Amino acid sequence: MANLLLVDSNEVAHRALRGMLSRGSHRCAVAGTAEEAWRLLREFVAFDLVVLELTLPGENGVRLLQRVRADPLLKKVPLIVYTSVADPKVVKAVLATGVQNYLVKPYREDVIYRELEKALRVPWRSMHFEEEKSFCAQLQLDPSELKRRRVELEGLMEPTGRNFAAQAAEEHPAHAEVLRQVLALSEKAEEAGVWAVAEYLAVLRAGAEKGDLSLLRWAEKDFAWMGQLIFDHLHPGMLKATGFGEDDRHAAEEAQRHAQWLDADVIRGGPIVPEGVLEAETDKLAAFPVIDTVLAAFQMAADRTGSHLQQVVDLVDQDPGLACTVLMAANQLKHDAMTTIEDLAGAVSLLGSERLATLAKQIPSAKEESFFVPPLTWPQFWRFQVGVGRLARVICEYLQFKNAASVAYQAGLMHDIGKLVLAHLHPYAVEATVRHARDHRISLHEAERRYLRCDTRDLGERLARRLGLPERYCAVIRFVERPLEAEAGEVGELICAVALARELCLYHHIGACGDPTERSAPAVEQTLAWAAIRPRLFPGFKMAEFEIQLRRTFFELKEATHG
Repeated sequence: MANLLLVDSNEVAHRALRGMLSRGSHRCAVAGTAEEAWRLLREFVAFDLVVLELTLPGENGVRLLQRVRADPLLKKVPLIVYTSVADPKVVKAVLATGVQNYLVKPYREDVIYRELEKALRVPWRSMHFEEEKSFCAQLQLDPSELKRRRVELEGLMEPTGRNFAAQAAEEHPAHAEVLRQVLALSEKAEEAGVWAVAEYLAVLRAGAEKGDLSLLRWAEKDFAWMGQLIFDHLHPGMLKATGFGEDDRHAAEEAQRHAQWLDADVIRGGPIVPEGVLEAETDKLAAFPVIDTVLAAFQMAADRTGSHLQQVVDLVDQDPGLACTVLMAANQLKHDAMTTIEDLAGAVSLLGSERLATLAKQIPSAKEESFFVPPLTWPQFWRFQVGVGRLARVICEYLQFKNAASVAYQAGLMHDIGKLVLAHLHPYAVEATVRHARDHRISLHEAERRYLRCDTRDLGERLARRLGLPERYCAVIRFVERPLEAEAGEVGELICAVALARELCLYHHIGACGDPTERSAPAVEQTLAWAAIRPRLFPGFKMAEFEIQLRRTFFELKEATHG
């Protein structure tokens, strides 16, 4: 898990980057101004990478970048500029400062992860320390002695900072005493191979020798920062980061609404939602809901389509809410062929730049934290939907369900769209129903009915049919957990393939969907979906070869859907 700092005043950018990073379990703190970013950087050493927009209110990004590169403690922090500014002169000037990369918005998830990988390859914090093996060999030190020296140095950081700050506040500070303390501490820092401290003290020493102790005004915070740096080096992964708790604070503010759902006794008191209310609320929706962080990324991309149209396709191709909404919008157009549009790339192309930009502003959002019931989280739910889609396509291809294969991925991706509808309408309902199913060891379907009088399959199908999602996708949403009711023909084959993919992803923990799972996965032949598939098998089908293909796909899915 990595910690990023995004310096950007745009709220859409905040949500978009947080959404992209959450899929890899990374965290993102945000600063809307250069001053706020500077404060965070000078207080905490936890940030692995800084993502900077040049256009900021007040001090601009270029000036902040210059301050960071001139600071003895921060100069090694990896920083990428990800901005709307594409002026070649600005690009050249910024690259000359030593940034890791200069990128032009909108954000691309693959690019973000590639830049993060570069930053983590040699963590910048380790550059402030002499490498242990070579340093010990050079000085003929035992590694335990080196560690002891660094532990001792860490313990001196905060008291030294307070002492220096106190001396700076005096009317006539003792320059000679400060210089003596600086020299003594410099010796310890060099003996411990902690060059961040040694270099910082060299700057203090140069000032003290000239009678200038102005830097001591910031000594307390500076030494506390260096203490964090040494602690992180001695105890990797144990440093407590600050600046990432906005979601938790927001949840605390809504504690009353949260408790209304979580503390409800639906066994004695019955459903929380009055009869007909959810259906009426669903009927008011003009589009399928999309998770707020994903929607932010889509809005950024849609605002700059043109040459970035492929990025829109990539986003739509990996998100259930966007996939449903774009297909719905494309099928509402009077297009030439007058046939049902089921292909996502074709739907994006048909809508074009202007319609996509307009559509992006009309989509309702669901909060990412609505899916926080570990192990169910939004990234895990996303992995499950993508996994079901990819596995459904493999199943259709192997079982020779030829007409279903072309749409199997889309059907699997969108099969559980009802949960997004519920998360938009009632943000704490998903958590409440998932916990209830887990605590009472019942199916999620039954738990939803106890709370809502209906379930998310009903909501998903209701909205899908009203907004004109292609019929076979609607059928998958309705029957995916009841494949034995699927009719013969290609729609039935599609339902069965998605149903089997869903069961297998659930049992093999490809992401999470909220349904309680058994500890051990049953054999393929023991699944409910297989009972519906068996009569549809082609002559000569071999289960052993099919299971080998499935195991290979499970491995690929776990690799491909983890950040």
